[in-house]
Amino acid sequence: MDYGHNDSETRRSGSFSRISSTNSSLRRHSLNLVGAVHHEVDDDSDCRSASEAGDIGDIGHFIVEGVLTRYLLENLFGPEVVGATSDQSYMYVDLAPNMVGSFLMGWFGAVYKGDISKFSPEIAVGLTTGYLGSLTIFSGWNQKMLELSVDGNWVFSVLGFLLGLSLVASSFVFGVETAKGFKWTFNRTNLSSKFGFSEQYKSLVARLYNRTKWCMDQILFSTTQRTRLRKDREDEIWMPFGTLIANIVSACIMAAMATMKKAVNYEQTLWRCGNKHTVRFVCTVSTFIAEFGAMRESKHPWRAYVYALTTIIISFSLGTLIFSVPVWTKGWT
Repeated sequence: MDYGHNDSETRRSGSFSRISSTNSSLRRHSLNLVGAVHHEVDDDSDCRSASEAGDIGDIGHFIVEGVLTRYLLENLFGPEVVGATSDQSYMYVDLAPNMVGSFLMGWFGAVYKGDISKFSPEIAVGLTTGYLGSLTIFSGWNQKMLELSVDGNWVFSVLGFLLGLSLVASSFVFGVETAKGFKWTFNRTNLSSKFGFSEQYKSLVARLYNRTKWCMDQILFSTTQRTRLRKDREDEIWMPFGTLIANIVSACIMAAMATMKKAVNYEQTLWRCGNKHTVRFVCTVSTFIAEFGAMRESKHPWRAYVYALTTIIISFSLGTLIFSVPVWTKGWT
């Protein structure tokens, strides 16, 4: 009986050892699979991080080029060379960069944005957000009008806003019209075929795109639902709050920095580096005027002027509280 009992225990222990060895091998295999999955996930995360860092770096190059272009335009049209703009006039020093940036926004942000996005979305974002966003600046425009009002030149301040808005809006419209004219001429004279773009290839791509778009539209929404959703979206949310908030916040930051300059007497170099090369990255005139132009062409053109007045009035009012009131009460010059 004892031997039988020992034999049964031996068989059970052998089976248990085989099961445990099998389980341990399964655990090792599963751990190896988990480790491989984690390794692949880490590799994917590293790739995504590297890709995002590359995209940020590409936009950074456009931002630097926009800053350099602004510097050249400010000095070219400023009092030292051409003399068309100055700090003591409603033709403020940032007017030339804002006009050039608005003109280019008509080209690359309105007419050719779709074509550039098809070729490279990164270049499209870099041109509009990076280059044109750093070339134009709303906070500098608002601050110059505040400085004119502080000195008692209220007429110049009002003219600066009215003429500034009219000139940048006209520059954007001129950019759109010239870009459309160039595009029409390019297609009319068959220059595209001379540059290697065959008509058959373009027609094939266009038909394929239209057919795919039609199929996706039929799958996702019916025509009536799309029309209703688009109309409801336009009626409910038409104010571009992102650009509005960015421009107002940047105007307040620049007004606060100008007040600090008056209070502690910063050096001019530190002041220029602080107010123009830091605040400009969170505000833009080119996007603001592109949205203004799009609203003017919509079914409700009055929205464009409500948007422009809202931006200007709120920015100037808050700037007056932050900058002008301390200057008046403290008697700073």
